Amino acid sequence: MLMPRIFPQALVASLAGLCFMASASLAAAAASGAAAKAGAKSDVKVNMVQNTASEFLVTVDHGKQRYRFATFVPQWDSPTEGIDRQRALSGWKGDFLFVRHQCGQMANWRCVVDQVFTFHRGNLVHLGGVESRDCMELGCRHDEKTGLFRDIHDAYQVNPVTGQTDSPPLAVLLRADPTKRQFTTDLDATWQLNSALFSQSMSCLDLVAEKGFAEKCAAGATPWSSFLSAAKLARITGRDKEWGALFEVQAKGYCAKSADPRCEWRMRGIEEFYSKLSAGQLSTSVPSPITLTSVDRAEPSGMTPQKLPAAKPIKLGS
Repeated sequence: MLMPRIFPQALVASLAGLCFMASASLAAAAASGAAAKAGAKSDVKVNMVQNTASEFLVTVDHGKQRYRFATFVPQWDSPTEGIDRQRALSGWKGDFLFVRHQCGQMANWRCVVDQVFTFHRGNLVHLGGVESRDCMELGCRHDEKTGLFRDIHDAYQVNPVTGQTDSPPLAVLLRADPTKRQFTTDLDATWQLNSALFSQSMSCLDLVAEKGFAEKCAAGATPWSSFLSAAKLARITGRDKEWGALFEVQAKGYCAKSADPRCEWRMRGIEEFYSKLSAGQLSTSVPSPITLTSVDRAEPSGMTPQKLPAAKPIKLGS
């Protein structure tokens, strides 16, 4: 787990003052830009206050609506760095509001996401989160030209044949569907995005079937990761033909060369394991739950910001 640096009490207290000032700064970022089609962006207020040494409470308010979640701000190199990063990565891009959301378990594929909101019929709608670990610009997972959002599918990071850190992630492309208050997976676009990966995976499996495990696959791929990548992609995009061939052809050729006496048993396990996925199924992992409540409702005691000693706020600018 990534842990923040521990500051002296006086400095932590000063940081608390900074966090409350950041509330107005984040709200200003959320208010920037032209009015959205179904509501005014300036009516949306994004606030962040410190809850514990490393956790912050984020609220996204529109009218009586309030979305609430806790975010982790990792690896502070200075008292202001985490706040500055959160401010820069929270705001409007086109008709979508992005708010950074992080956990403390960086081994998880979707530990860092951007929560995405938009308007529908006058209400602020939460569509979901898109993986954004390497995204250092506001809303960089959204392509305004195509309307697509890029995400990492979190299905079966833990699986029967690889460790958590060795399991191959799968990039997926999503479209906003405000009427359903969620993203939907663009099956064809996701297949096209990963077509080279699928071909590489199949080539690796064919190579093993022909020449055995002594041969090295291209680009550092391994037979098991190739099999899992191909299986997940075929299942998520609804490619039944490719899914069937993977287990009827590639799996049999793979096991014929394998020294593992339980290879066929493992393959059947993988087939059963991944068959639970449905075409277009969305990711489910989030750093912490997103709660829709009301601005009139009191915050739960577990999320009440801690009272820290009074300190002079740190100025953010002139």
